[in-house]
Amino acid sequence: AWYRGYAAHARAAKLAEWYETDQALLMLGEARLAAATVNGLLARTYFRDPGDAVRRTGLAGADMTEVGAVLTRQAEELAARGRPVDGTVDELLTP
Repeated sequence: AWYRGYAAHARAAKLAEWYETDQALLMLGEARLAAATVNGLLARTYFRDPGDAVRRTGLAGADMTEVGAVLTRQAEELAARGRPVDGTVDELLTP
């Protein structure tokens, strides 16, 4: 879920550079949803639907910078829990 958000955020930034604002907004929405999903997984919080997840995590109005900061904090949290986002597959699967 984290990587999906990271990839969508990176794609949104690239699309914004190319003045593809409609597509960039769609990618930003995907990044918000993925970041909200990760927040829910880390906090063991259940959401009714994607809109509820984004609203309850405070990411509904988050801009590119805020979403990027959330994703960075999540990467640090995952690394602290022993699941680094830049780890190898073997590192992720070993307990």
